[in-house]
Amino acid sequence: MNRVRALAPLILAREQAHKPFQVSHCHLTWASCAIVLERESGEQVAELHGRVPPERFAQLLHALAWHYRRAMLAVERNNHGHSVLNTLRNVLRYPLLYRHVRYDYRVGDQVVLGWPTDQSTKPILVDDLAGALLGGHVILHSGALVDELMTFVSTDAGSQEAQPGKFDDRVMALGIAWQVRKRPQARASTQRPEGW
Repeated sequence: MNRVRALAPLILAREQAHKPFQVSHCHLTWASCAIVLERESGEQVAELHGRVPPERFAQLLHALAWHYRRAMLAVERNNHGHSVLNTLRNVLRYPLLYRHVRYDYRVGDQVVLGWPTDQSTKPILVDDLAGALLGGHVILHSGALVDELMTFVSTDAGSQEAQPGKFDDRVMALGIAWQVRKRPQARASTQRPEGW
């Protein structure tokens, strides 16, 4: 973990225990962020945040996920997340990458590697996270995350995002972790999802 701390700010709220964890990753144009939640309790146990190139951030995620007992690793598959997924899947060969099931009655279920944040998944992610926070189901240990949550708004146009001049990378990483926590834990697979 010292290697990870030297490369990007890492907050460890609690060391690993003998419980399952998941790591979510949200890579935006400004910064990369990873949130580690304990699967059972919903407690945030770690946060990694910084300006790190995608391939290097994949290595940090890899180390963090192994540190937390081979945690399920959910990477946002937008923008630079594709590069992170490529490195984790094809170079580092991490065995527990989240696979999202898209339900489509016209063509059947489609499995895609990573979390797709889009117009159909983002409202669910944000609304479920708001409910979890209001219900006290998530335990947070990051002041920077709380600050981002306080400036995350719904705009007049209907989008959900950070206020002008603020950031929401931690909020989105937490939302992805919460969504993955709610879903059945996938098993490691050598089968490549469609498009990989």
